[in-house]
Amino acid sequence: MEFRKTHRRTKRLLGTQHRSHAIAAICLLAASVVMVAGCDRPSAGAETPTRGMSLQQISKLPPSADDADKARLLHPIQYSTPQTPRVATDQVDALGHPITISCASCHSNFSERTPVVSAEKLQAFHVGLKFQHGSPNQQLTCLTCHHADNYNYLRLADGQPVEFRNSRSMCAQCHAAQDRDYEHGAHGGMNGYWDRVQGIQVRKTCIDCHDPHSPQFPHMLPNFKPLDRFLEPSLHHNQHEQKH
Repeated sequence: MEFRKTHRRTKRLLGTQHRSHAIAAICLLAASVVMVAGCDRPSAGAETPTRGMSLQQISKLPPSADDADKARLLHPIQYSTPQTPRVATDQVDALGHPITISCASCHSNFSERTPVVSAEKLQAFHVGLKFQHGSPNQQLTCLTCHHADNYNYLRLADGQPVEFRNSRSMCAQCHAAQDRDYEHGAHGGMNGYWDRVQGIQVRKTCIDCHDPHSPQFPHMLPNFKPLDRFLEPSLHHNQHEQKH
């Protein structure tokens, strides 16, 4: 009799201990979940800098310290710089260097500033120049881009002179979409590295690829297309088949 009572008391005690351990484990698990959730979001009193802001507003925020640190790791972008053109002569100086003259050396002697629309009208100089710039209904002239008072400069639409090394600013007046894409790296040639952490990026400018007097690329058929070794038999395979 006494043994059965002792057994029942021991069983109840062990059951109580098991329940206590289970409750403690559940409480510990709940506390862990709360702590993890608290790490993922700010407290009720804390405000994030971008809370309630649109994507456009966020994009206009000044760079953070982390962004500034990343920017310091980037190599610079080098831009191709057009030189002021000079006309070659058949003469050399005392040191054997070719003698060149500026555009204004000749054009400053012309009293008449008649805009030339067609290259066929050039009889004395620039003979053979291909000139096709602008639409058929609104063909540009020489003085659309060249400064009439100083041919060593170009001109903007408002008449302001611009140096040849800054010619892209003149091109962008009509070709704004291409200039926008150029800024984002989607238009224009490039040498160097896409990832500027690895090295310097060298960007070409407009006249590195386009003839300024006839900027449209000619129609061309693609040549030397990539060889797909899974779809087309290779030259080595064809020669091997011919021998056997």
